[in-house]
Amino acid sequence: MQGRQVARGGAQRGFALGQVRSVGDALRLAENVLLAGGQRQARRNAWASVCENRRYAADREHGAA
Repeated sequence: MQGRQVARGGAQRGFALGQVRSVGDALRLAENVLLAGGQRQARRNAWASVCENRRYAADREHGAA
């Protein structure tokens, strides 16, 4: 990236502030910056749901035995 300042969140997609060449690029960059925390939270919620489902399944197995 040769000394260019990289916008937070845009580094993952390879966007640098000087490399936004289209409206689509600008929208993707804005989306990455604004939704970065939300995506992390969604992953945490999904994993918590998986763990809860596993606990319920284990309880059903023990109850059926």
